[in-house]
Amino acid sequence: PVVDCDDNNACTIDTCVASTGLCQSTDKTCNDYNVCTANDYCDVNVGCVFTPSATPCCGNAQCESNENAGTCPQDCSTSITTNLAGTNYGYLGNIFNIETKSLNMTITGVGVHCTLPEGITGTVHVYSKPGDYYSSGSWYSKSRWDLIIQKDVQCVGIGSTTQVTFQNLVDIPKYTRQAFNIFVITDDMAAYYPTVRAYYGSGGRYAVMKEDSYLKVEAGSGNRCSSGFCGISTPIAFSGSIDYVAIDDSPTLSPTVSSMPTTPFPTTTPTSSPTTATPTTASPTGHPTTASPTDNPTKSPTDSPTASPITPTTTPSVSLQPTEFEPEVVTLIYDSYSATIVKAAYFEVQGGNAWATITDLRIATYGTRSLEVYYKYGNAAPYEATPCAWKKVAETSSSWNPGYWKKVYPPWVNGFEPIVLPPNEK
Repeated sequence: PVVDCDDNNACTIDTCVASTGLCQSTDKTCNDYNVCTANDYCDVNVGCVFTPSATPCCGNAQCESNENAGTCPQDCSTSITTNLAGTNYGYLGNIFNIETKSLNMTITGVGVHCTLPEGITGTVHVYSKPGDYYSSGSWYSKSRWDLIIQKDVQCVGIGSTTQVTFQNLVDIPKYTRQAFNIFVITDDMAAYYPTVRAYYGSGGRYAVMKEDSYLKVEAGSGNRCSSGFCGISTPIAFSGSIDYVAIDDSPTLSPTVSSMPTTPFPTTTPTSSPTTATPTTASPTGHPTTASPTDNPTKSPTDSPTASPITPTTTPSVSLQPTEFEPEVVTLIYDSYSATIVKAAYFEVQGGNAWATITDLRIATYGTRSLEVYYKYGNAAPYEATPCAWKKVAETSSSWNPGYWKKVYPPWVNGFEPIVLPPNEK
C-alpha cells in the first residue's frame, strides 16, 4: 500500500523516504525574497502567507504607472523565450551562455521550465559569470561563479515558466558572452528527479537556439548533479525565458536653438511721450515764437516681428522593440536514389555578399559508422591529404549508427563549433 505521510500541517513538507519507507517532515521556509511583501509567515491551515506592502513597489512583477524600464527594470523588462514544447529531456537545470549584440544589457530575471508536482517546493539556484561557461573547465568550479539568487518556488508545471525575479541584476556589456547555471533542487532528489525540462541542442554546444535583435541564447549542457557543479550532458538547450532591459548608450542629440537675436513682441503704445520744444527767441525780432508739441510718434509701430521664431527639432528615439531572428537552412545536395560508399567527402561552400555562420550539418546516411567534420578556408585542393591544414569542428561517438537512408543532424559529442564565413569567401 501507498504510505500516507500527510500530517495535516500546511507548514511542513511531508515525504516518504523511498529507501526506508518512513515518513519525513520538514518545515517550509516562507521567505519569497520579494521586497514588496512583508512579514512572511506560515499558517498551519493555508501554508505560507506573503502580505503585499504598500504599492506601488518595484519588485512586485507589475510594471505600474509610475515605473518604466529605467526606474524599475525588474518589473518593466522584455523577455525572450526558448522552446517550451518538445522538451523531451529532464535534468536538474541548464548551464549555457547568452551573447549580447549592439547594446548593453541588464538581465532582470529568468523563467524556469520547472516540473515539480503541485505542493512540492523547489529551490531555484541561479549562478552567473562573465564569458564562456565551458572554457578551461570553469563550469565545475563553483568559486568562479557568482550566486545571483536562491529562491524557493512552487512550480507552475510543464509547458509554462516559473518566474524568478532578480534582486541582484546582471549587467552585460554589448558584444560579450555571459554564462548562466540555473538549477532546481528539492529535499528529496531521489523522489523528484528530474526537476526541469530541456531539449536537444541541435547544432551542438554554442549553437544559437533563440535570437532577437538584442541577444542570443546558445545551446549548452544539461545539469544532472544536485550540487550544480559536478555533472553535465551536452548538447542540451535551456527551456525557459530570459528577462532583460536593453540599455541604449548612444549619444543623445539635443535640439539646437538659434542664437539669432529675439525680436520683441510688437506694441501699439509709443515707446516715448511727445516732447515740447524749448521756446527760443529769434533775433532781432522781439516777438518770441513757441513750437507746438506733436501728438504723433515719428514712426508707426509694426504688428509683425522682423524674423520668424525657429522651432527646435528633435531626433526620434531608437526603438528598443526586439525582432526575432530565424536561421536559414540551405540544402547543398540530396539524391534519394543512389549511394556511394566512401570514407570521406570534400565540398566547398561559397559565401554571398553578407557574413554567414555555419552552425550545423545535416546529412543523409547509408550505413554510416561515426563521423568527423573538418574545415579550412579557401579551396580544398590540393590539401586533401594535409591534416594540418584542417580543423576539426565536430565528431560523433565511435558507436554512432543512425541506419540507412536517414536525414539527420548527428549527435555531436562536443557540439558543432560554428564556422564564420566572410562575404564572397570559401
